Amino acid sequence: MVLEAAQHDIQTFEDVLTRLWMYNRRLVFYTIHAPVITRRTVDTISAAIVDTMHGWPCGMPYLALQHFTEPGLTPTPYIREKTAEIAACFPQLQGRVATVLKPITVAQVTQRWLEHLAQSQQPNLPHRVFLDVNVALDWLLEALPHTATP
Repeated sequence: MVLEAAQHDIQTFEDVLTRLWMYNRRLVFYTIHAPVITRRTVDTISAAIVDTMHGWPCGMPYLALQHFTEPGLTPTPYIREKTAEIAACFPQLQGRVATVLKPITVAQVTQRWLEHLAQSQQPNLPHRVFLDVNVALDWLLEALPHTATP
């Protein structure tokens, strides 16, 4: 996998989320490890993402890869609410967000919803849904300054 060489600077949040910093902290990679997605899980994930966005350096594009392939992850009303709250807090943030989901119908529905949310609340932060983590990473790296290394 593309990430094996970059296994450094990793934080874990309540055993449900891992945040991995890559390319000299210019790209953040989130992975969910929760077999069941509860409100507490969503709150933990949301808090970690907000923490990251608050600390993101001005002038650097926010590049995030969200590897959310757990079977229980579906766009529930609570997940949609928390995602909208995060988007509303950072309307001027620029960059890209790639979300990797399992290849099921939910991924198609989630893609339409995330893209609509990004266009309406965060026009400078496009969101795309991918079924392959390597394709998602390639898309993010297109926006990374060429001086970065893993």
